[in-house]
Amino acid sequence: MRKVESQSIGAKAKRLKAAKTKKLLEKIEENRNYCRALADTYISLQKTRIASFNRIHAILRKSDEEEEIRESVLNEIAKGLVEMEKKISKEAKNVLNDNPIYVEFLSKVKGLGNVLSLKLLSIKWDLDKPLGSWNAYAGLVPHVYKCKCKKGHKILLPFDPSNGNRIARCYFITDTKQNKKTKQTKFIRCGEVITKGEIAPCRKHKGYAIFWNPKVKTLFYLIGVSFAKTGKFYKNVYEKWKNIYLTIKGLKEGHAIKCGLRKAEKLFLANFYQAYHEILGLDYRDPYQFEYLKHDSGKKIKWTEVVEFDESW
Repeated sequence: MRKVESQSIGAKAKRLKAAKTKKLLEKIEENRNYCRALADTYISLQKTRIASFNRIHAILRKSDEEEEIRESVLNEIAKGLVEMEKKISKEAKNVLNDNPIYVEFLSKVKGLGNVLSLKLLSIKWDLDKPLGSWNAYAGLVPHVYKCKCKKGHKILLPFDPSNGNRIARCYFITDTKQNKKTKQTKFIRCGEVITKGEIAPCRKHKGYAIFWNPKVKTLFYLIGVSFAKTGKFYKNVYEKWKNIYLTIKGLKEGHAIKCGLRKAEKLFLANFYQAYHEILGLDYRDPYQFEYLKHDSGKKIKWTEVVEFDESW
């Protein structure tokens, strides 16, 4: 009888936890939509403001037509855009404070401001996928494979398609279809099996479709640069690996800087992945090197350690 009661209590606890998680996920999705709206508006304003200032500088350098009225109008527009950016940044702080991932993790990381956090939380991350998929989505992989399908479509993949552990299919977009009710465009992909590929550096290659999101890749580069300038924990990671690539591996300074930034970016994404799942109460898989290669789990850096280190400053 006691066993049956304990089982019913356990089942009830699981149901309550599932309901709480579902409610939290709905709140996160609503917050993400708001973050995306603010981030898109901020980026649009920023582009217009930069273009206005560039035009003003061109006039001052006398490389463009000198007109007092034109310069005055551009100055007024640029000032107005700066004020609007400040308002969005202030509004972003209010929106972010409603997001538990920002409150418990991102807000406590040195070198990560409101705008970068806003852009990061505006992305629709697939919580069912492992960390490796998040790395691929952000373009943070060591190399790519130049592949072809049976129909001749050229695509890049983050893994070797001839490995045999998983079936690789061509994701080349062959057509689009619009839903009459939602007006959303659905991409129709090739879907042919790919059997072999050629290893290449992780960058764009002429004629090949990419698997990463260019905007997300740019965002993580900006995050890495911000860490290198004003970070604490991740700045230490960047400097450590930059020195290793410079002194031990003998790379040139520019190449070593890029490698150091990528190490800091990948570690931050791993911690962000951990924090996202743990704060929402979701299960997740350990990184490949710990789950399959059986590396020492004591070397795994947790997001709570990063928060503790940065808060101590």
